[in-house]
Amino acid sequence: MIKQTTLALAVAVAPLTAFAVESQLSGNLQVQGAYGADSSDESERWLVETPNSWLGVSVSEGLPGSRFNGVWQFELDGLAEEPEARTRQMYLEWQLPLYQVRAGRVETLESLYVVRPVSMLNGQAGGGSASGAYVNAFAPRAFQLEVSDGDFAFASLELGLGAPGEEATIDQWALAGGLDTPEGQLVLSYRSTEVEDDDGLWGFSVNWFQDGFLLAYSHLYQSDTVAWDVAATYQAGSVVSKLMYSRDAVTDVGTWSLGFDQRFSPSLRHYSEARWQSEDGLWLFQTGFRLSF
Repeated sequence: MIKQTTLALAVAVAPLTAFAVESQLSGNLQVQGAYGADSSDESERWLVETPNSWLGVSVSEGLPGSRFNGVWQFELDGLAEEPEARTRQMYLEWQLPLYQVRAGRVETLESLYVVRPVSMLNGQAGGGSASGAYVNAFAPRAFQLEVSDGDFAFASLELGLGAPGEEATIDQWALAGGLDTPEGQLVLSYRSTEVEDDDGLWGFSVNWFQDGFLLAYSHLYQSDTVAWDVAATYQAGSVVSKLMYSRDAVTDVGTWSLGFDQRFSPSLRHYSEARWQSEDGLWLFQTGFRLSF
């Protein structure tokens, strides 16, 4: 299946050279070893994994005063007994000076603005954050509109459409807005729910960075606190140190995470990360390589 996907990407890109269209392969490939106490039976074991791995292609064409982009990405699990590829994102985007519009399978506003700032760990889904467990990373059929002055403030709207054949045209909607400066970002988000009379999901994030130091905080709230994360990183030369505490308020479990990245180039890094759940004593160590392009 992976070979067929790679061939399909190559066939899709090849004809573009005949037109005034820019094309580029993109991806994130990881291989890591993990050792720790499994949450199911608390036995200690080694695992070899390929987390957060994906491969994609993007195409773009510039027009007077605007630009069209197309993105298609596939999630990969090269170590599975029967390797397969699943669509990660697939959307078309129209960029203009003050706003941009995209439609298709896209990253949700909460994932982009609330979870991503505290997604510090390479080897964990959702970057190791507690907030990531309660947020859908992608919306399968969505329309997004973002308005920004390019310097200070922005606002985004997301409309999630129902599956073909369903009566409801708009399944969910979400809003996000905030301040965006060279020193950091402040964001507030809200997502409606499919359940009538149920409270929506609020999200809040703030991050600040200066001289190699980054401090980030994210919070989810729905009638009560759902989860929150606080994370800090510091870069000295090619080494990045990371420390994070995540709290799942639903299960009342906290997790400490510590990690180090050795960045050989903007695309290649080696990482080592450790996680410890203080309430039940479970722990996990991960080390591997990550190639992003």
